[in-house]
Order: sequence, then C-alpha cells, then structure tokens
Amino acid sequence: EGIRYQTSPVPRGPEPVQTMTVNGVGIYKDSEHPDEAWDFIQFLAGAEAQRIIAGELRGVPALRSASDALVDNRYGVPGLEAYLVGLETAQPTRTASNTYIEKAVGIWQERVDTILDQEHERRFRQLQTQSDGTVSAEALQAYRDEMAAFVVATVDDQIPRLAADLDLAFERADRGEAGTAQRTLIPIAIVLLALVALGGYILYVRRQESEEASHGGGRDAGWAAYICLSPWLIGFVFFTIGPIFASIALSFTEWNMITAPRWVGAQHYADLFTDRYFGLGIQKTFWYAALVIPISTIGGIATAGLLTSNVKGADSFKAIFYFPSLFTGAAAAVLWVNMFHKEYGIINRFVTALGGLPINWLDEQHAFYTVVLMNVFWIGGATIIYYAGMKQIPRSLYEAAEIDGASTLRRFWSITLPLLSPVILFMVIMTTIGAFQVFTPALFFVNYPSEIGGPGDSLRFYAVNIYDEAFNNLHMGKACAWAFVLFGIIFAVTMLQIKLSKRFVYSEAES
Repeated sequence: EGIRYQTSPVPRGPEPVQTMTVNGVGIYKDSEHPDEAWDFIQFLAGAEAQRIIAGELRGVPALRSASDALVDNRYGVPGLEAYLVGLETAQPTRTASNTYIEKAVGIWQERVDTILDQEHERRFRQLQTQSDGTVSAEALQAYRDEMAAFVVATVDDQIPRLAADLDLAFERADRGEAGTAQRTLIPIAIVLLALVALGGYILYVRRQESEEASHGGGRDAGWAAYICLSPWLIGFVFFTIGPIFASIALSFTEWNMITAPRWVGAQHYADLFTDRYFGLGIQKTFWYAALVIPISTIGGIATAGLLTSNVKGADSFKAIFYFPSLFTGAAAAVLWVNMFHKEYGIINRFVTALGGLPINWLDEQHAFYTVVLMNVFWIGGATIIYYAGMKQIPRSLYEAAEIDGASTLRRFWSITLPLLSPVILFMVIMTTIGAFQVFTPALFFVNYPSEIGGPGDSLRFYAVNIYDEAFNNLHMGKACAWAFVLFGIIFAVTMLQIKLSKRFVYSEAES
C-alpha cells in the first residue's frame, strides 16, 4: 500500500539532545515603514499565523494556544503531541555536539530524492510516449502502483547506506583523549625540526650576504632598502606571517571559536589517516588538477598559437578570449550554475533542440565534470600570457627553419615549445596551486553553505573540507591542521615540478 512516513522526537533524557531550527524576523533600522513592519511581525507571532504554520506542518507553534493546530493538522499525521511535551522547560543550546549526523542524513535524503526524481521522470515520459496525448485511468493507476513499489524498494535499498554513514558520523565525532606522544612528544619534535630548518636557512642567508659583501656590496644600501620596504614588511608580518604562525599553533588545539582553545597536541594530524573525508578530498583535488592543468595548458597554447598566425581580426579574438577571465570565481560559478540548470539552463535548451533528453548537470553524477568544464571558460588569461611569450621568440629562427624546409608542426615542436618552456613552467605551477585551492564552485553549487561538498560528496575538494570543518562543524583547530597539510602538499608538488623542469625547460643562461 505504499510507504507511510511518521515523525517522532528523539528519546528524552536528563540532557537536551533534540535539534530544532528556530526562525526569526526583525525590522531594519532604516525601514521606511517601521509601523507596518511591526504589525506584520505581530501577525506572524500571533495565534492566527501560528495555527497556519502548525497546520501545514512547517514547524512547532511558538504559542501553546495554537498547539491544537499541530495535533489536528491538515495532513492527518498522528502522534505529534509528543513534540508538545515539556515545551515550557525546553532549553536552547548553542550547537549539536555531533554536527556530522545532520549532514549524513541530508546527503542521504538528497541521494534518495535524486534516484526517485530520475525514475519518476523516466516512467512519466514513457507513459506519455505510449499514449496519444491522453492517459487512461488504468494506466495512471498502474504508474502510481509501480512508482510506489519503486519508492519502497529504493528506501529499503538505501537504508543500509544511511546506517553506514551514521556510523561514520559517530566515529568522526567520538575521539578519545590524546596520549602523551600526541600531546607532548610529537609537538616538541615538530618545533625542534622547525627551529633546525630556520637555523639552516639563516646560516644560508648569512653565507650569501658574506659572499656579496666580499664582491663590494655595501650594507648601507641594504638598510635603506629595508626602510623603504618597511610599510609592506609591517603589513606582511602582522597580516601574513602572524596569522600563519597563529594557525600553526591552533592546529594543536581543539577550538570552536566560542570557548577557549584546548590543547590536544598532534591529535588532528594523527586523525588524518583514519578520516575518510581526508582521503576523499585528496582524491578529488588531485583528479581535478590532473584534468584542469591540461585544459589550461593545451587550450592556452593552442589559442595563442592561432592568434600569432596572422589570423584576420586577431585583436578582436584576443578580446573575446580574454573577456570571460574578467569574471571573478563567484560570478563565474553563479553563471555556470544557471547555464547548466536542468530546467531553464541554456545548455539543456540546446540538448532538447537536438532531440536529446534534459540532463541534470548539477547532480551527484555530473557536478564534478561540470566544475572541470568551467576552466574552459577561463583559458583566456593563459592565452594572453602564452601569446606574449610567443611574441618574444625571434622571428629569424622561424625564417631559418622555413628555409631549411621545416613544416609548421616541426617549427612549433622544435622552436616554439622549447623557447616557450619557461612560460609553460610558470603557468603550470600557478594552475597547479589554483587547482589545489579550488573552493568557490563547490560553494555555489549548493543551496546552503552547510551543504558544501554536495551534491553527495561529488565536490568534496580538500579546501572544501577545511571550510566545512571550520565554519560548519566549528572545528577550527582541525581546519588549521588540514590547511597546514595542504600547504605541505602544494609545496611538495611545486618543488617536484621545478625539479623535473630542469630536464625540459630551456634557459639561455645554460645554453
């Protein structure tokens, strides 16, 4: 007979454990109609509006006089008296102790809704194609029965996955006390290593300065330079170096930005190896970078090559290619979401015009690759840089190769790419750093910041995990630890690229 959904409160105990969302309204201080706004607020807080809200099952009424509307709601859902028990003694709490539970339930609901929506659309379209514009009562009833059975089967099939996600949520929140090694020994070892590295760097700088001084360099010019640079240096120390050291210190604490930080040592770093989202964030970010870097590099070089081949109207093409790069990450993400929207997006308009079916580009299956495609939108910036690099290559080299009978492809492979290799190295490094910090598209692909990383976990990039832990779960210490690890990853990848570049990058100083 289908599925019958029922709601019930969390079991009661000596401590409040039920989470409730509270809605509030206020009057803007510069409102042009404060009296009318106050009348509206009084109406919303009055018994009439509270009865409407309760009867529609939009929430528990704020007035006891409107509680009967919740019990005798218009949908006939029974058993809601339980929400009214002990309402006078309800106490608000700052936040749930385990913020992972609500997110696990939300992801599961979104996943189930997507499955049901896709099946409904498929069956309904099939029902329409089998009829001549009219649907008989028998066919409609069969459709309803089949959908009801599918709903039951889908929920039954997805319940074990919800149970597994909830178990994971409890595991992530239930962390034991840090041991002596994590609280004391490992932090001391990290500090000692940092001091040794800093001492080695200072000795290296002093050695370089002594070599420069032996070649006639004076110290007065150095102090003059520092005095001129002092405004920037002061800002750099207080607004860059200072926060970096503060975040490193906070990474050894548990801090929710409300209470005082609590020292936990290296526990956050030790938990990385058992946290599923850490591995998922690394996987998503590396795969994103592996796709984005070729798009930016190949697309930028190809378009720059076309612009340098004396194409008619090259200046106009340069403006057209570069114009999308003027959009910020937020503006481009909003534009992209609207372009790829299933119902009104222009991309699906083209798909349906060609006889295809609308595609949900923003669902769990397609969202990741939709974000990757955004980088095609931004190749204009890389194109201009590659174009400037190609213009610096002496024309005489191409003329000599042409006289020797080299083809266009041969000239590009043997002259353009080697001489452009320093520019390519710079762009690859900058693109890599940007790819590892990808965040903005994931924020605008969801309806609320608390859902970031969705749909599902398709956009669970590493930087998304940092934001999620810091501002959604209020684990600022853990977020600082993750951010420091991200710095280490980017530094290691960048150094590896520079090390490998010595084999491929052309340098006039070495030639």
